[in-house]
Amino acid sequence: MSESAATILRPRWPVSPIVAGSGEIPAPGPSLFDQDVIGVAQLSCAQESILRCNRRFAEMLGHERESVVGAEKIFDGWESAEGRWSEQLAALASGEIDGFAVEMHMNAGEQPDIWLSLQATMATPLEGGGRAFILIANDISDHKRMAKALREAETKFRDIYENISEGVYRSSPDGRQLAANPSLVRLNGYYSEEEMLASVRDIGREWYVDPHRRAEFQRILFEKGRVEGFISEIYRHKTRERIWVEENARLVRDETSGEPLYFEGTVREVTATVQQLMLHDRLQKIGAVICACPFQFRLHPDGHMAMPYAGLGLQPLFGVAPETVREDASDLLARVHEEDHPKLEQSLARSAARMTPWILEFRVNHPERGTIWISGRAVPDREGDGSILWHGFISDVTALKSSERQIYELAYFDSLTGLPNRQMLRDRLNMALASSRRKGDYGSLLFIDLDNFKLINDTYGHDVGDLLLVSIAQRLRHCLRETDTVARLGGDEFVVLLPDLGDCPREASENAEAVARKVLQAIDQPCLLNGKRFQTTCSVGLTLVEGTCSSSDEVLKRADLAMYEAKGAGRNALRFFSPQMQKVVIRRVEAVTELRRALDHDAIGFRIQGQYDADGHCRGAELLAHWQRDRATSMPAEELAVLAEEGGLGESLSRCLMKEACRILQRWAGDPVLGQLVLAVNISPRLLSEPGLARYVVQLLQESGVDPSRIKLELPEAALGHDLDVAAQKMGRLRKIGVRFSLSEFTTGLTALSSKDMLPFDELKIAPSHVHAIGSEEGGLALARTILRIARGMNLNVTAAGIRSQAQVDVLAEGGCGLFQGDFLAASAPLASFEETLQQSIADRSRSPRGPCDAQEARP
Repeated sequence: MSESAATILRPRWPVSPIVAGSGEIPAPGPSLFDQDVIGVAQLSCAQESILRCNRRFAEMLGHERESVVGAEKIFDGWESAEGRWSEQLAALASGEIDGFAVEMHMNAGEQPDIWLSLQATMATPLEGGGRAFILIANDISDHKRMAKALREAETKFRDIYENISEGVYRSSPDGRQLAANPSLVRLNGYYSEEEMLASVRDIGREWYVDPHRRAEFQRILFEKGRVEGFISEIYRHKTRERIWVEENARLVRDETSGEPLYFEGTVREVTATVQQLMLHDRLQKIGAVICACPFQFRLHPDGHMAMPYAGLGLQPLFGVAPETVREDASDLLARVHEEDHPKLEQSLARSAARMTPWILEFRVNHPERGTIWISGRAVPDREGDGSILWHGFISDVTALKSSERQIYELAYFDSLTGLPNRQMLRDRLNMALASSRRKGDYGSLLFIDLDNFKLINDTYGHDVGDLLLVSIAQRLRHCLRETDTVARLGGDEFVVLLPDLGDCPREASENAEAVARKVLQAIDQPCLLNGKRFQTTCSVGLTLVEGTCSSSDEVLKRADLAMYEAKGAGRNALRFFSPQMQKVVIRRVEAVTELRRALDHDAIGFRIQGQYDADGHCRGAELLAHWQRDRATSMPAEELAVLAEEGGLGESLSRCLMKEACRILQRWAGDPVLGQLVLAVNISPRLLSEPGLARYVVQLLQESGVDPSRIKLELPEAALGHDLDVAAQKMGRLRKIGVRFSLSEFTTGLTALSSKDMLPFDELKIAPSHVHAIGSEEGGLALARTILRIARGMNLNVTAAGIRSQAQVDVLAEGGCGLFQGDFLAASAPLASFEETLQQSIADRSRSPRGPCDAQEARP
């Protein structure tokens, strides 16, 4: 035998396992070593050398048969369980045992490991001395590898089972819990599987909030063999907390009989998801019945925009479905009006940069509804990736905008000619005065009055008179620049504002005169109205618009005075305001001086005018200031208020009125009738801008002990100023203690009130001018009805001032007006007279046959 054959043998290639089918060991003999079913070898006990072997045994060792015979210590380097190979071999050689079995393992390096099952038997003597034994070998490598893979799979399954976030269970058809992994144990509020299995007796009755869910669960399992996505509300078994879960399970049957054995499946908690879906459903239902659409809008860092959530109201607002803009809002943004697109982007960028609320009104091109107005409000949040997510709502304000425009046009434009009215003229004149003060230049104001218009109007009818006024308006427009303003004050009076006429009075006067003569010539042209030829002239008064003028009213009065001078000069003429006309202004200044003195010495008197409902019951009153300037001259409330504002005494007069109001209410407090009245006080616009207003009113009320709900402060729109937040703060402080507020002399203030949704007004007061227009001016009734409709929409009471007829009461009451005030109902009177008349009226009513239930009838 060669030297290499006597060395330790190691496998040189992977062996091909051949396992005996019968497991029986053939009897020793030539046939045993000639077969290839199992490995067979005869080895000496001393050297463990191979005396002979079959080809299969050599293949198991990875060698040819010839190279194996004679090899010694062939299993050196192999591993046996607990080292039993050497120990058992020695016992066999000594005759202590007849045979043994052992498993041997060889680590083959890069090749798969080899496992052999060895059986050693029949240790017999050899001729030359020593003993030999027969070794039967089976390759069990595949079996070992399969067993190892099975153990690893079982370990991995157990690791998943123990650590998976979903609950895994096995339960019986009769409702017992058979097994539960740790996640399911924790989901049910327990600390161990044993504790949970011992506690759960009936899953259907103890686990499901609705016990019928278990029956439904089983029905699906028995019909389909499995159930998926089964959502139910359950109790955490131990704590009884209600949560939502999703189950997936299968039915396991006996393979032989087909009988149901158990259910096995998974459970995961979906409470947050279900709650979010329920919230989404509620939001969708709310959005379907309200006029606003809740939404979320996301701006990504790269500028991409999306709307991850929007209510059902998005479709009627933009004409796009919510699901189409969840990932990309391009379709929605494309519907924004092209003129409003820049301000939408700017407002979003400003809100994102400052993290302040987004508020905007903009137009949308709806595919079916045309152009509509949208109002949006939202609050931004910054997300982890730098995105900005706005949460808010959008609503359709088209109707409000239409009403706003209607009110604006009715309040600022003449319905007949379409020209600006007195209010707009005053606004633009104030702007011209401010510009003149700032730049030092001059403008001019032309006051135009048609000559003999009344004669044409009375002779040929109002329709011809209206056509003539429209014709005059068109001719005036043609005489002016785009920057000029022509307005109709009413009747046959027109005013032209000419800004920026020059840097010196002379230049401005010359330019103004040139325009005035152009106006005279244009109006003097004949025109054809209803087939008849008409021709009229006009008188024009001019005055300069310069920064030294104290107010727009002063400029108007100067031009008015100059116009009357032109009429006095024979008509069809023009006149400039002259120093002689200034005497009127001087007298005005003197009146302001005397008024200041009267206020300082408490020389202002007061009168009260009642406010009545449609049935004639006195529900409140207004306190009016009255100034007896001298024995022969008295100044009523409206004129006095105008004079005070022009002279800068509006705040002082308002304080005087409020102090007197508290004194009167204190006097009325114990009276069963007078103590129920609400007393209104009109305060100056300048007073609301003073920082101490709220503190002053609170102090007056506390000192007098008057119920704050019995006083009502009337604020003209001008009192609100431009900073509505500041006004709302002051008003809110007084509203909290019960003081009521009424908005008077408004134009677009009603719309501002609606959009701000923050000014605590209780009432709107329709000015006498609007009331007087009912039935006497075109558009007067429409304006009143519009105001009443908007007031109803904002849940505000309405009081109408300046009532002159029962017809006005009837029309306004039909529209929802609650209170009425005016000389037609009751003239203003001194306090004592008002009280006496009211008490006497109530006494008369209580004695009347109608009975005491009508005793509150208080209209004189």
